[in-house]
Amino acid sequence: MNLYLTKVGEALKPTRDFLNWTQAGLAKQTGLSRATIVNMESEPWRMTRTSALAIFSVVLAEINRRNRLLEEALQQNEVVWLDLLKEIGLTNPKSWSKIIGSTELISTGLIPLLGGIGLVSTGTSQTELTPAEQRKLSNAAIETLHELTARLCQILELDELSLDCFISKLDETSELDE
Repeated sequence: MNLYLTKVGEALKPTRDFLNWTQAGLAKQTGLSRATIVNMESEPWRMTRTSALAIFSVVLAEINRRNRLLEEALQQNEVVWLDLLKEIGLTNPKSWSKIIGSTELISTGLIPLLGGIGLVSTGTSQTELTPAEQRKLSNAAIETLHELTARLCQILELDELSLDCFISKLDETSELDE
């Protein structure tokens, strides 16, 4: 049994929660069956190298997509913040806390900021935000995505969130198990 693959299996549900993906949604993205996802979440030691690679690949692609969306939106003159935050998955603090492991960033960062400017309850667009509020919101969103990425790297014991690092880690741990 590869302990690293078990660790990847243990990180599966919190990662899926952060991405706001259902088991069926992750199965569709990876080409794995929903039953396989269910089994790996309930029995993490069932994680295989092939499944881990499929899952990591789609998670990495999604995180990169969300980072690109945020960067592109910040370059535009008008941003509908609530729509953007929904698109990049930053409107569900419960899922963040499962990945980050604490509520520190949530209590000091994005959520109080959103509530403080009335974005959560009113769906305010950029035209209703002051430039200072826009800067705070964009900085908090960037920080939150970076923190989530850093925490995922920490959980998976990776130097960076890349396919090369993940494959190297899988190879390294496979050699240790032999």
